[in-house]
Amino acid sequence: MHFDALGALDWCALASTETVEVHVTSHLYDELNKIKDSNPAKWKRERAASILRKLGALAGKPAEAKDGSVSFTLNFEAAHFELCPELDQSTSDARLIALALGFAKKNDSKPLILTDDTGLRLMAFARQSHLDVQAVPRELQLSFKDPQEEEISKLKREVESFKSARPELSVMWSNSSEVRRWAAENIDTDALTRKFVADRKSEIKRMHEPGDYGFALQMAQIASDSEIAAFNREYDDYFAAIPSAAKACFEAKKNTLILAVCVENTGKVPAQDVRLHMHFPDGFTLLKPDELEDFYSDLLPSIPQTEMQRRMSYMSSVLSSGLHVPHYPQIATSSVSIRHTNSYDVELEKDKIQQSQQFEFEPMALVFDKEPFSFEVTFDIRADNLHGTRSGKLHFVHEPASAT
Repeated sequence: MHFDALGALDWCALASTETVEVHVTSHLYDELNKIKDSNPAKWKRERAASILRKLGALAGKPAEAKDGSVSFTLNFEAAHFELCPELDQSTSDARLIALALGFAKKNDSKPLILTDDTGLRLMAFARQSHLDVQAVPRELQLSFKDPQEEEISKLKREVESFKSARPELSVMWSNSSEVRRWAAENIDTDALTRKFVADRKSEIKRMHEPGDYGFALQMAQIASDSEIAAFNREYDDYFAAIPSAAKACFEAKKNTLILAVCVENTGKVPAQDVRLHMHFPDGFTLLKPDELEDFYSDLLPSIPQTEMQRRMSYMSSVLSSGLHVPHYPQIATSSVSIRHTNSYDVELEKDKIQQSQQFEFEPMALVFDKEPFSFEVTFDIRADNLHGTRSGKLHFVHEPASAT
């Protein structure tokens, strides 16, 4: 089946003799018929049919090889299991041995079994029956190409070519991992609050009587009695609220971290117009880092001021706004958009990410409302030249700081 036995094999060299008579057994004929009729591979069915046709041409007329030293004969003798009763008659190996023993008895000669199947069972049967078994050299095996297998291989190559011509995007934190571990600093916010309140009291003084300007009126004109009374009320309200507000501000700073997300393109072409959507849970405030100072300031009450000082602050802001140098923004190549409902949806965009490049988006600031906690972020990423959407998860793990 796998060798050109009728033409290409050097039978004399394989058998180490000058003349060879090849007997084709009925066992082989049956196996070929089975392959021709029921094998799922078309090329195997066709190959078996071709061999059967050649064997049919040999029936009744021994064929001489081109050098005249080899002849082929069809042999349809039955297997002689009475010569080897110890063999398992249900196996094809035992049947082949029984055929060889019958041939040896009939012709009073010792045959050589030439086969491609040299399994342990066949070798054991042959040894028990004192027969020689020889394997056909592998280099003489014919090469067959199944058209279906060829078509499948072609499709696989086309799929691999298609894959190699597109980007491969993966999303991770800035530490190049899908897991970000973090622990808040072990800060004594009570001590910081006490110092902050003490510093404010040393800077801001009550106005005890008309003409006593205090800190707030050092650069202003004399205040009226009503302005002094209003200032002192604001002063009292401010220092009543500032301890808890300062404590909340320091706790917020303690529970603030900066998160940055990266996208890596391991494909062989650039990713065009990359759009990354991320969904964060609630329980914290998510904002851009340049918004942090305003966020912290909003936690503190306003410093008490007189009407005159408010007017001066307003004029100062107006004058300074008129002195701003015009700003001409550059064309943005990436952007970050944060939308808050019951949770957070973040949209990140990048015009192009080159192959074998890792791009880090603009960072985000996260401030926990209360105690920090672990959470996961789901994401979807798309690109104009990427088929479909890739989805996944990133993980944030809070590791409580050990007490010192």
